[in-house]
Amino acid sequence: MLKNRLPGLIALCACLLFAAPAPAAVTYTFTSEQGDFTFISPTFFDGGNVPDGSLESHSGNFDAVFFGSSYLLLLNAACKFAENCFQPSFGEDGIFLRTGTDFGVDPNFPDADAKLVISGSPTAVPVPELSSWAMLGLGFAGLAFTRRRKINGGRAFA
Repeated sequence: MLKNRLPGLIALCACLLFAAPAPAAVTYTFTSEQGDFTFISPTFFDGGNVPDGSLESHSGNFDAVFFGSSYLLLLNAACKFAENCFQPSFGEDGIFLRTGTDFGVDPNFPDADAKLVISGSPTAVPVPELSSWAMLGLGFAGLAFTRRRKINGGRAFA
């Protein structure tokens, strides 16, 4: 009976031991009357130009996004001067390094409210230490030994 269940038990142990944690990500979702975008980063994005092709989706009159310390800058071909670019300021440095919802305004576009939602987690699921894996293995071995002993009726092994 144990021999019939042994492959299943081995497969279960292998799944538990070698399962990879899900990749962690931080999602930046920006919406405004001037345009919107979704950007997914493996860690918090600490500033600079968003790499080309990294925007999951975007709409509006802009081609690139720049993250400043407390503001976003939506750039396009007609954006020759800072006054012509949509640059919502969120008023506090480091807002891109934490989760939550923030609202920003651009004085050059007073009617275009901006909303930025940062969600997710940049930390991966911790991998147990080697000693934890050893304890798990010893526990399964103990269960198998106990089960085998019950099947054999407590007789000595040959």
